[in-house]
Amino acid sequence: MVTATTTLALQKGHLHAKKTPPKKPHQQKASNLKTKACYNCHRKRLRCDKSLPSCLKCSTNGEECLGYGIVLRWAACNSPTSTTTTRAASNNKTNFNTKVATSRTLKAASTPVQSSAPSNPPQVVTEVTTNYTFNEPISNATSATPIGISSPTTDEAINSFNVETPVDDNINSTAPQTPHDKQELSLQIIKRPINHIKIPLTDPLLNGLSSKEKWYMHHFATIVCRDLVSIDQKERNPFRAIIPLVRKFDYLQSVVLATAAMHLSTLHKYQGHSLPSESALVDALMLKSRALHLLRAAISDDTLTDKAMILSAIVFLVNLDLIDSGRGGWKAHVEAARRLISSLYLTRAHLDGAIAPLVNAIAADCLTYRIYGSTISGNTSSSDNTIDDGVVLPYILQNAEAYSYHCAPPAILQIILSASQLCSGSSTTLETDGGVERIATAAALLHKARNFDVQTWVYSINGLPPDDDLEARVSVASAHRAAACLFVLLSVPEAGLLELPLLEPKDLVQEILGHLSCIPEDHVHLKGTVWPTFIVGAETDDVNERAWCLERLVAVWTKNPWTYPWGYVHTATEMLQEIWRSKDLAAQQGDDGINWLQRLKATGNSCLIV
Repeated sequence: MVTATTTLALQKGHLHAKKTPPKKPHQQKASNLKTKACYNCHRKRLRCDKSLPSCLKCSTNGEECLGYGIVLRWAACNSPTSTTTTRAASNNKTNFNTKVATSRTLKAASTPVQSSAPSNPPQVVTEVTTNYTFNEPISNATSATPIGISSPTTDEAINSFNVETPVDDNINSTAPQTPHDKQELSLQIIKRPINHIKIPLTDPLLNGLSSKEKWYMHHFATIVCRDLVSIDQKERNPFRAIIPLVRKFDYLQSVVLATAAMHLSTLHKYQGHSLPSESALVDALMLKSRALHLLRAAISDDTLTDKAMILSAIVFLVNLDLIDSGRGGWKAHVEAARRLISSLYLTRAHLDGAIAPLVNAIAADCLTYRIYGSTISGNTSSSDNTIDDGVVLPYILQNAEAYSYHCAPPAILQIILSASQLCSGSSTTLETDGGVERIATAAALLHKARNFDVQTWVYSINGLPPDDDLEARVSVASAHRAAACLFVLLSVPEAGLLELPLLEPKDLVQEILGHLSCIPEDHVHLKGTVWPTFIVGAETDDVNERAWCLERLVAVWTKNPWTYPWGYVHTATEMLQEIWRSKDLAAQQGDDGINWLQRLKATGNSCLIV
């Protein structure tokens, strides 16, 4: 029988109720985070996968995921419209005192107190401009802000922005229940000592750039510049010196943004993100077209600094081609840059000390590209070889040997260039005495390469970081030396008749493979092994050695954490497989006495493998 007491209990819902302990605050916060989308997806009304540390949509779109917590904005006191956006971190790395001060300030703000409010209370941000939105167009206007504007110092920023946090350590965690208690609480709030907060100042270099272009500039400074050197020394990376110059030279800004956009496009394409890749590719092509247009207008400038900046822009156009596929108009760019290098270095011009390391590194990269490009891309020689002598070329290469990611000795690079000139027929001794002088020149190059002391060269390089792996540098440089010897024999096959000791092609193949095997696939210097790996892979006929060389190139493309995918590496893998098919077909039809290098050069191939 149901009594009145039972009926009353059913109405109140207490009959089957179970007593459960209340959730702790951190448990409630964790449960809330699991059901909430990140800030960007929530603002755009998108479905969020709630991944950590960032969701998939933000990673795909190139945006910074602002997390799953509350986004706060601190308002600066010196300007009612000047604000700095910050994100309240939702992980355990957030400073404890900041979290306590924020939570207590929010509680105090929700309580109707009589005392004056703090000067800069935290506010919930209702709208945040993301770094990278693919639908945003590239801006065409350039800012008139002069390059010489200086930013306020840190002390000036601190003095102009002081935050007073109202916190009382004696306040009880339990909220007061009566208006009298609330009034007592307001009287208990005291002012702590002023907390100096350093505001990230708006960089005048970024004025006039859209948010997408700012993202490209950030990608260039953090990723592209790291790929261009052997080991990224933050303060000593010469390529980052180009960033403060982009506001003064509009063509330089366009080519830097184009390089970063192409780099992002290749990265997204490798990751399987077709939409971001296509959007970044369109931006890269537009920016490249703008850079070429601006370069044509600036080519008549005769000042020393203008020539140096035009050289920088042209060499970065070569880098853009390398990032894309290693094909394209790099030959014309390299030839134009070579003429500018002759003008800068042969006239003994004195560059500004601030840009001298940048120009040295860029000039060395240009000449290195020219040397490697001459090995497999037909005749790239010029009638003007004034910088190819034994003075100017080594001088330029030695100035940047601590930064070059190829890790190739300048003396070996000069041997490769000389052998390439013998192969292409540009040497002045080609037809002398029925080719005797040609063979003698090749023998001299082989002797010079074999006598070069790699270890002494590596340990004498100035400017290397203290944590650099010098033994790995020795292995990479030794692989280049052996590959240079193999290249000489391929360029002048008659030199093999001299029967020089340890200079048989099969012996050189094993030597190169031995040096390359000393470099792990995840090593920072692996990106400097592409050219010797390509040369030895094209020469060997062993199936297992071919597979190993192909796997090493794929490792540079996919597995190495120190470099992002560059298109020329993928092109090298495709060329290797074409060379193997051609060699196997020639072996089946009968040897015609032409090696794979001569056959490749005869096709007029225009690929750059560095």
